[in-house]
Amino acid sequence: MIVLGTAGHIDHGKTTLVRCLTGIDTDRLPIEKERGITTELGFAHLDLLDGTTAAIIDVPGHERFVRHMIAGAGGIDLAVLVVAADEGVMPQTREHLDILGLVGVQSGFVVLTRCDLIPAEDVVLAREDVASALQGTFMAGAPMLEFAAPRLQELAGFRLKFIETVKSLVPCLPQRPSDRPFRMGIDRVFVAAGFGAVATGTVTAGSLRTGDQVVLLPSGSTARIRSIQQHGQQVDSASAGMRVALNLQGLNAQTIPRGEVVTSPEGMRTGRVLDVSVTLLARIRKPFKRRTACTVHLGTRMISGHVVLLDSDSLEPGAQAIGQLRLSEPVAALAGESFVIRGFDVLEGFGRTLGGGVVLRPDAPVRRKSDVQAISWLREMTNGDTLHKVLACIELSGSSGATVDELLAIGPVGRSQLVRAVSTLNGTGRISPFLLDGRTRYIGPEVLAGLAASLLSALAKAHEHHPERSGATVELLRGLLPSRPPCEALEVALRFLAASQQVVAEGTTWRLPAHSTSGVRLGSMALERVSAFIRAAGLSAPPIQEVAVGAGLAAQAAKDALQELVGSGIVVRVSGDLHFDALVLEDVQRRLLDFLASNGRITTAQLKDLLATTRRTAIPLAEWFDSKHVTIRLPDGQRKRFGC
Repeated sequence: MIVLGTAGHIDHGKTTLVRCLTGIDTDRLPIEKERGITTELGFAHLDLLDGTTAAIIDVPGHERFVRHMIAGAGGIDLAVLVVAADEGVMPQTREHLDILGLVGVQSGFVVLTRCDLIPAEDVVLAREDVASALQGTFMAGAPMLEFAAPRLQELAGFRLKFIETVKSLVPCLPQRPSDRPFRMGIDRVFVAAGFGAVATGTVTAGSLRTGDQVVLLPSGSTARIRSIQQHGQQVDSASAGMRVALNLQGLNAQTIPRGEVVTSPEGMRTGRVLDVSVTLLARIRKPFKRRTACTVHLGTRMISGHVVLLDSDSLEPGAQAIGQLRLSEPVAALAGESFVIRGFDVLEGFGRTLGGGVVLRPDAPVRRKSDVQAISWLREMTNGDTLHKVLACIELSGSSGATVDELLAIGPVGRSQLVRAVSTLNGTGRISPFLLDGRTRYIGPEVLAGLAASLLSALAKAHEHHPERSGATVELLRGLLPSRPPCEALEVALRFLAASQQVVAEGTTWRLPAHSTSGVRLGSMALERVSAFIRAAGLSAPPIQEVAVGAGLAAQAAKDALQELVGSGIVVRVSGDLHFDALVLEDVQRRLLDFLASNGRITTAQLKDLLATTRRTAIPLAEWFDSKHVTIRLPDGQRKRFGC
């Protein structure tokens, strides 16, 4: 299944050509019939006489409706550039040609219309004019057919030649990825009597079947696929390269804006900031500044925003740079997806299109020119082979790492290539796996080295603050790091350091090789008595009067000793007069994290039962773990692990 798309200046005969080829009038709106021009995308299909069918997208030619043309161009496999022989190459001819190249169309041919209105020698000149305009574009040297709509007796012969030209170019077309997340940008929404909301579009990646659940992004609405149609016929599935109509059960057509993306649950990411590779058209008269306001066209979506350059202060015409799209609203995108940027002033003879590029990461943080390492990884995603692209994607995921499913949503390759690349990188030790919530995540070597350096500093700080302790737990070290990476990733980094003898494991704690507690002693017998009593009390958290009696001290002496123990980190004050031995709390934290690893969430009642304590103790402990970013409280009162 291939998708043909018309392109060309207004009133050069695109819609007439489609009607003569297919018998379908793609001008369906009353205003289009009244004014005689196409204002919206039109759709038809052409029998290729070999059992296959080509879908046709007929685009508007007027400059005011270029946004609709771009919405359709992203789904085109093969371009049909329509040029009127009596007018030749016009501004929208050039702009449409630019746009087709920017959205990744790689092949096409020309239909020269109205050839009956000028002498034969002028037709030759028109062909030369078009051939000259195609030089330096993806259509240079493309086949060129001549067409005269009124010559109905010749229509059958022209139709056959048109089909033969299409079929001759099909082997050169790139295959759309079938093992990436499903993606269909919505270009039309309507209500079908008895069925409800129907959304149409071109499937640019992945596949789905009737009955599947889908999500619309960026709105987040969910629906079930009640039925799928292609060219008016029911089909069981939709896959990359098909133009389809999806009957979305559970949604109101009035609430679905054009530009939404239909995808599989968890299949794609949305964001206001996208890492991109951006190219400025060579014909633009002046360079881009480092921050340039523009209109961004991504799939079927048009949105305002800025292009911000990361690896240069300006972008010269014809040049490429690493940058970011910073948009006014979130959009859904896949890595590798093309976009077009347009300005606000018409460039004489060419329209408003300034350039475009490719999305590298669809959910990026705001980056700066000083983020040299990230910019280097983004260049790898632009120019590297599959292994380097996947490795760069893992590095950009930071210390939280990424699963294969997450890499599929944010990465540039399909599942089969991704699995092979991850297996190769893991097998050669270039990435490091760790298990979190039952799923394997991967971090890159540069991130691992950064974590290792941070952990060495954190260990030195922990030894300085708590010289009496033989080592520091992973949880304690995590609390000393500003980024709060998962403990499982820190354990990978600590094992990496231990392999090079930069740290030493002491049971469940870690220390620097030079650290020793041999010279550290408690300052008085009172401290030892209070410390021993608090440790023996476990989670009962006795009040200060009971501590004093148990330690055989006056109330004020016990209070002073307790305060000193809290200052030294041996005892932890959780809330009010609730004090616990630090090692007891470390054990509680371990048991809590083990529970969350197996169950995902925990209620206060479950925590109380897990610790065999009372609500008086369980609730303050839960809140303390929240404050330490070990857990996070959910709206329903349950808690899950922080950062998960």
